[in-house]
Amino acid sequence: INELTDTTSFELEISELNILKRTDSLYLARFIQSYRSNQQKDVVKKELLLEDSGDDWSILREQSQPVPQSDNETAAPEEAILPDAAIAALSADLTLPKTLKIGPCLNRGEVNRAEVILDRHKIDYHLSTGSGQVAMTHLREGIYPAAVAQKRLKTLKQMDVSASVVRKGKQLAVYVGSFHEEARATNFAEVLKQKKIEVTQIRAKAELSGKILTTKPLQQNVATEIAAELKTAHLPVTIFQQ
Repeated sequence: INELTDTTSFELEISELNILKRTDSLYLARFIQSYRSNQQKDVVKKELLLEDSGDDWSILREQSQPVPQSDNETAAPEEAILPDAAIAALSADLTLPKTLKIGPCLNRGEVNRAEVILDRHKIDYHLSTGSGQVAMTHLREGIYPAAVAQKRLKTLKQMDVSASVVRKGKQLAVYVGSFHEEARATNFAEVLKQKKIEVTQIRAKAELSGKILTTKPLQQNVATEIAAELKTAHLPVTIFQQ
């Protein structure tokens, strides 16, 4: 891999790649990584412990150690950087039951989407009320001095656009909507654009209350598969270890 910038260039080379299968889902990748630039040069032996979740790969652990570059340096012992005991512990951890927490769901539609997915997989779950961090998309129309912001609110109201203000330092930020689903925020931004109202989408998390679905303990592969499906349905989901 070579990359050039205005001030520096570097070369990254991978050699002696060896991949070992440790369990049905765990793989150990060993290789030599050589890095050279006009400012630095090093060679390291690396080991990556990888998990195959079916649709994606995750790096669970990464370790490295220098490779001697001169006769004066002492060679590191030829042994695994990641001990078998550490890999076995991680493997055992992956086999422990997992629980899915879906939510908080802010409306009945989100609850219905979650229930359809869980029912299709015949997964038992408990429905309760709770709170948690929810990703929101806020549509900010602009930031103005207080007097200008108030005039802007009146103008937007005349255009049948609901708006509110939030203090930002000595000025006021004018917002014209907040959405849990990013797609809805984008669609509404397009509607506003047709009215010649330009907005900036601001992503932030907020502590909100709603319905939470908690599943029974599941095997790792089942939990990972269902969590991916829930995320595709734009539902907030967290995997917990029992």
